[in-house]
Amino acid sequence: MNRDSAYSEAAERRVSASEKKRRKKKERRRRRRKYLLVSIAAVIAAAVIAARLTGIPDGEPGIETGESGSLYQAAGAGSAQEGQIGEQIDELRILEREYPQLEDVVKNISDYPQEAVDMFLTNRETIDYLTDYPKEYGKSHTMRISRKDYQGKIPMLLQWDERWGYESYGSGLIGWTGCGPTCLSMAAVGLTGDTGWNPAKVAAFSEEHGYYTENAGTSWELMSDGAQKLGLHSEEIPLDESRIRSVLDGGGVVICSVGPGDFTTEGHYILIRGYGKSGFIVNDPNSRERSGLEWPYERLAGQIKNLWALSA
Repeated sequence: MNRDSAYSEAAERRVSASEKKRRKKKERRRRRRKYLLVSIAAVIAAAVIAARLTGIPDGEPGIETGESGSLYQAAGAGSAQEGQIGEQIDELRILEREYPQLEDVVKNISDYPQEAVDMFLTNRETIDYLTDYPKEYGKSHTMRISRKDYQGKIPMLLQWDERWGYESYGSGLIGWTGCGPTCLSMAAVGLTGDTGWNPAKVAAFSEEHGYYTENAGTSWELMSDGAQKLGLHSEEIPLDESRIRSVLDGGGVVICSVGPGDFTTEGHYILIRGYGKSGFIVNDPNSRERSGLEWPYERLAGQIKNLWALSA
C-alpha cells in the first residue's frame, strides 16, 4: 500500500504547513535524483546502440574500450553516491541528540558537500564548519591572522577555519583539501612575520605553480621548491630524532607528510614547532585537540613519510 494512502484525512489535516513543505522538498530531491539516473541510463543505451551500428571494433577508442568506461562508471557512481548519502544521514541522525543543529543538515542534506559531512563524522571539531556551510560558502571573508592565533612564535591555524576554509583548492575546498597550504602558511607567517601568507593565499600560490596534483593532493614539492619561492630555506631531512630537535633548537620548524595513524586515515601534513619532556609539540591543521600535545618520537616516527626543515 502506498505510504500516502495510509494516512486518514483527519491525520493529514494535523500535519503542519512546515512538514508539508519539507515533504515537498524531499520529493523534489528524490525526483531529481531519479531523473539523473534515468538520464545517465539513456545516454549509456544510446551510446551502446551507436557503437553497434557503426561497428567499432574491440581495442579501438570508442564505446567498448574508450569513453564508455566513464559512462558506466558515472552510472555506478550515482548509485554509490546515493548509498553514501543514505549512510551519512543515518550517522547524522544518531548524533542529532548531541548536536541538535544537525537537524537542518539531515533535512537538507543535498545542500552540503559530502566531503564536509564526512569531515564532521571523523572530526567533531568541524561541527560549525559543516552547519555554517550554506550561509558562509561563497561569502567574502576577512582572512586576517591576528595575535590570538599564535602559540609562541608559530601561529596555530586550522584548514577549516571559516576565514578561509570555504575557499576553493584543488578538487574541493581548503576545509578538507588544504592541510599542506595551511602548514606552509603557519611556517611562513611564523618564520618571516608576514601575516599576508594566510592559508588561502598559499593555496592559490600552490595551484598557480602546479603544486596541487589532481586526485593526489598537495605535492611534496610545495614544501621544498614552494617554500623557497616564499623566501624560506627548505631542506629535506632524514627521520632522526636528534636532527629534528636540532632544527627546532635553531629556530626552525619541521613539516611532515604523514600516513594513516593518529592524524589521518589516508594522507596529511602536520607541523612540528617544538618539544617538551614527553615529546614533540605538533600543530595539526585539522585538529585543535591534537595540536599542542607532546607526541613521543616513537609514536610519530611510524607515521611520518617525509620531513622538511624550514627556517627563515
